[in-house]
Amino acid sequence: MLLCTKSQDSAAVLDALAATGFDGAVVCAQNGVDNERQALRRFEAVYGMCVQLPGTFLEPGKVSCHGAPALGCLDVGRYPHGTDATSDTLAAALRAGGFQSESIPDIMASKYAKLLGNLGNALDAAVGRGAMGSELAKAARREGRACFEAAGIACRDQAAYAERVKDVGIVALDGVPARGSSSWQSLVKGSGSIEADFLNGEIVLLGRLHGVPTPVNAVLQRVANDAARTRRPPHSYRLEDIEALVTAERSGPDRPPHRLGGERHVHVAHPEVRQGVDHRVLHRRRGPHRARLADALGAEPVAGVGVSMVMRSKNGSSVAEITAKSAKLPVSGLPSGS
Repeated sequence: MLLCTKSQDSAAVLDALAATGFDGAVVCAQNGVDNERQALRRFEAVYGMCVQLPGTFLEPGKVSCHGAPALGCLDVGRYPHGTDATSDTLAAALRAGGFQSESIPDIMASKYAKLLGNLGNALDAAVGRGAMGSELAKAARREGRACFEAAGIACRDQAAYAERVKDVGIVALDGVPARGSSSWQSLVKGSGSIEADFLNGEIVLLGRLHGVPTPVNAVLQRVANDAARTRRPPHSYRLEDIEALVTAERSGPDRPPHRLGGERHVHVAHPEVRQGVDHRVLHRRRGPHRARLADALGAEPVAGVGVSMVMRSKNGSSVAEITAKSAKLPVSGLPSGS
C-alpha cells in the first residue's frame, strides 16, 4: 500500500486501512518524517520513501509531473532502517517506470534532508516562490540542523542529497510551468488544512524536546495554519510582516527591546492567552479588536497571526511599560470580544 496523502491526513487513512484487516506493507511516500512512526503503530512492515518529484495536483483526476530528464527520485527503504526484498522490488519497478529509485538502508536520513528543504514551503505558500531563498528560509533551515544535532538525528549531507536528485529538473508542460510547492497547492485548493505541523512543526517539536530555540519555524507554522484555516489565497502575506512576527517571537514580552526597520517593537501576550483560553476561539474573534486592544496599551498593531500580535509604541512607552500595562488588564476590562 502506497500512502501518498498529506501528512495531516495520515492518521485517518491508516485507521481506515487497519479496519479492513490489511496486513501487508505500507510505504509512506510523503513529505515529513512522522508518517512512518504513525504507520508502525498499526502495521509491522513499514517503508519510507523520499519523494523528490515536482508534481501539481489541483483537481481530481489530473496530476502533472514537471520532472525532467528524470520524472522524479523515489528512493525507498525499510523503516526504521534497512532494506529487504520488498524495497528492492519496489525500487526496480519504479526505475522501470521512468523514475530514479534505489533501495537504501538509511532512508530516513534522506527524508530528514528533504525536510530541511520543505521548511520554506510555508513561505512559498504565504508570500511567494522567491521567499524560499530569503534569509528567513535560511534561518529556518539553520534551526532544523541545530535540532537534528541536538537530537542526534542522522541527516544526509545537503550536498550529497542535491547530487542525488540533480537530474530531477523542473520543466513546463504544454507551456504551463510548475507553479508552487505542495503547501502552495493546499492554499490554492482552499482545502482548509496544510502540512505545516509536520514540516516546520517537526522542528518546533524537536526544539521543545531538546531545548533548541525555533522562533522562525514556530512563526512559519502559525502563519501557514492561519492561512489554511481562514482559506486565504496564496501570497496573501508580506515577507516583512512575517519577519516582524519572528522578531517578536525571538524577543518575548520579558526580553530587551529590539529594532525592526528602525522602530521599537514589542510582542505582548493577550491576557486571555495567559489564562489558558483556547487559541482557536481567539483566532476567530481577534480581527476587529486588534486596534482597540493596542490603543488600550498605548500602542498600534503592526502585524498579527492567530493570537500573536506585534505592536509599535505610539507615545515612546518602553517595552517594560507596555508589557506591564498588558499584565494589569483583566479580561473583563478588555474591549468586548478582543
